[in-house]
Order: sequence, then C-alpha cells, then structure tokens
Amino acid sequence: MNKYYSFLVTVLSPLVRLVYPYRLTGSAKLPEGAAVICANHSSYIDPVLIAVIFGARNYITFMGKIELFRVPVLGWLLRKLGVISVDRDASDIDALRKSVNVLKGGGRLMLFPEGTRVSEDDAVAAKTGAVRLASRHGAPIVPIFISRDKRAFHRFDVCIGEPIELGKLPHSEYAAAAERLMDGIAAMNPERI
Repeated sequence: MNKYYSFLVTVLSPLVRLVYPYRLTGSAKLPEGAAVICANHSSYIDPVLIAVIFGARNYITFMGKIELFRVPVLGWLLRKLGVISVDRDASDIDALRKSVNVLKGGGRLMLFPEGTRVSEDDAVAAKTGAVRLASRHGAPIVPIFISRDKRAFHRFDVCIGEPIELGKLPHSEYAAAAERLMDGIAAMNPERI
C-alpha cells in the first residue's frame, strides 16, 4: 500500500463524487492478484475517477506519459503516488520492467490503451502494451468505459466489464486483440445499448 495514494484518494473522493457525479454499472471489485485495468481516455480526470471508484484500499499503479513528470510539483506528486513514467517516443525499457514487476508482485496496473486522450470524433489505433503485458504474465484485463462527456455537476456513466482472460497470445495477434479490447470497451457505452 502506498500511503500517499491512500491519503490522496481518501481526501479527494468526496469532492470528486460531488463535482463529477458518475453512475456506476458493473462491479467495482477488482480480481484477486495481478490485473491490467484498461479504460478509454478523454480527460485528465479519468485516472482520478478510476482511483476513486476502486477506493483507497485498492492500490493501483498507473502509467503516465513522461511529459507529466517534467511539470513542477505534479512530477513530484506522481512519483510519490508510484506512477510509472512512460516515454511514448522510445522503447521505454525501464517502464516495461517496472510494469512487469507490478504484475509479478500481484499488483494492479492501469493503462489507457489509446495511449493518449481521445475526443469523441477522433480515431486512434489501440496500442498493444496492455494486451502484451496481460497475455505474457497471465493477468486478466478489467475493461472500463468512461463517458467522454464529463461536465462538472452533470451525471455521466462509468461501466466496468467482467475481467477478460486472454491466455498466451502469439505476438502476431496483439494488435487485433488490442482493437477487440477497445471495441469491447466502446460497446459498454449505455448510449449504444
């Protein structure tokens, strides 16, 4: 357990629930042991929402772009919270090693497979990192859909799907599996059901 994470989630939870009143469907219970949590990403508030939904007791290791770590104060806070920095423009071996260590230690790892914030009209090919890590290390993927329209004081939807067991996939199937994952997340949108 990360004491900074636990403290911050506990303190922020009432405020986040007040300002961003979400309607949750699905189970906010994480599977036991290692898991890769994957959600669509459209806002800076998304990681905070996920931390609040699962609560202070369920420590989640988030991955974040290295640029955020260069921002004064924010970079310091992200390090204290245990966020793994990722250089998206290079093969970041250090980030990969830290991610593998989280899963090997039975931890939960949070990734946004789109690799960046995506607006309603944008289309971005899903990155394969989440699928690759889950498949290689036998961890289930917990899919999460978060409404893109998150205005303060307006209710929006968060849907948590059943954990997905990928099994051992060959490298050649990673891209297709990543696209299926994102299609499945998009399909949880209550407006499409």
